[in-house]
This record gives sequence, C-alpha cells and structure tokens, in this order.
Amino acid sequence: YYENWLVGLETLLFKKGMITREELQIGKTQKPTDKYRVPDVKKVSAILASGGPTRLTDSRESKFQLGDQVRVYNNHPLSHTRVPRYTRGCVGRIARLHGVHVFPDENAKGNRQGQHLYSVQFEAEVLWGENTEAYCSVNVDLWEPYLKAA
Repeated sequence: YYENWLVGLETLLFKKGMITREELQIGKTQKPTDKYRVPDVKKVSAILASGGPTRLTDSRESKFQLGDQVRVYNNHPLSHTRVPRYTRGCVGRIARLHGVHVFPDENAKGNRQGQHLYSVQFEAEVLWGENTEAYCSVNVDLWEPYLKAA
C-alpha cells in the first residue's frame, strides 16, 4: 500500500522536473536550488492543519453499536474504496464509534457525503488463519456501507 503511494509521489516529482532519476537512486539532491522551498516543521504543521475536516454534523442514528458483530461485505468495486481486501467477508465486532465522517468512496467522485465510521476489531485468526499468534487482534476503521450485521 505505502509502496504504491511512494512510487506515485516519486513519479510525480520526476514528471514535474523536481528530481532526476539519479537523485531518486541515491536518495539526495545533486544540485541545490532555491526554486522549490522546503517548508520547516511549523509550516508543515500549518499546511496539514489547513485541510478540511472529515467529521460532519449529522443526526442520523448509527446502524451498529459497541460490541455488535458485523461482517464486511465481500465485494470488489471498480472505483475507489477504503475496504482492505484482507477484511472482506470477515466477521469482527464494533470496538469504537467515530461518528459521521466524509465517505471516501463518494468523495473520490466529487460527492461530499457523510457515513458513520466505526473501528472494527478482528481477531488475527479470522483475518489470516489459525497459524497466527494467539490472542492478537487488529482494529480497522470502516464506514457503515461496508458492513452488515453478522
């Protein structure tokens, strides 16, 4: 997952002429330039904080409550989704209610709409089989349209 992001960023930087292939290979710039200013820590914090909030005000009741058993839909959309493949079809329990947040699947299409977001806890054995470490679990944040009652 992160490798895809890194390759995408490297490709973008190369196509925009901000780095060379050689610089990518060695991991540092060959010729200093004032053309691109690298923000300091305070500016980076300000830039990141300037993004729009994802939490939305919405009075709709959540479909699931703490402790509810849920199954992740096992579908494979052709468009954007935030459902990790390894969770599809698996059963977990609602461990936390995050409220209503921007639903990324619709946001990717230009539709800013909200859906309830949950932290779903999966036992490692459910996700990866019986040869996993005992008593381990994984929490995954999933939106309501990804889930159904188990």
